[in-house]
Amino acid sequence: MYAGLAPSGRVPSLAAEMPEQVVTINSLSKSHAMPGWRAGWLVGPRQLLIHAEAMAQCMLFGLPGFVQEAAVTALSVSDAAESRIREYCAVRRDFLLAALEGLRGLRCLVPDAGMFLLIDVRGTGLSGYDFMCELYRRERVSVLDGGAFGKETSGFVRVCFATDEAILRQATGRIRRFVETLVR
Repeated sequence: MYAGLAPSGRVPSLAAEMPEQVVTINSLSKSHAMPGWRAGWLVGPRQLLIHAEAMAQCMLFGLPGFVQEAAVTALSVSDAAESRIREYCAVRRDFLLAALEGLRGLRCLVPDAGMFLLIDVRGTGLSGYDFMCELYRRERVSVLDGGAFGKETSGFVRVCFATDEAILRQATGRIRRFVETLVR
């Protein structure tokens, strides 16, 4: 899903060398700013695709026409669209990292691609869940508890930076104010 947002626009893949063993799943959600539209595809071994198609047909019954038309248009301008989204995300990511830089108790994990930043909040003395709840209660900034993604990201929160820079500026100011009350 994030390959188009990687710095080069692509990520390493074994698909060309092992076509009968690799399944590639992709969509237009991230790379073409079409989240929630559920337009995507699956590439893999023929036998798997036959079963996946049967499952999709009985579950989905097809996409709305406007989503199909938007997908065709998005694919026709794919390189330019991915480049714009990649630049948009890189600028927002760098802004967010700079705004949170030097804030005691937080350690940001810089993503290679995408529109989300994982922040280790264990240095604040709070769990990811408690950090999420208290940040929202006190500052009305919504982040996601990293524990929702498994034990490896417990103690982290996930922040989306795919929004207007003014909103990011306001949110990072509120995050900073909140964290400064926790870590002195």
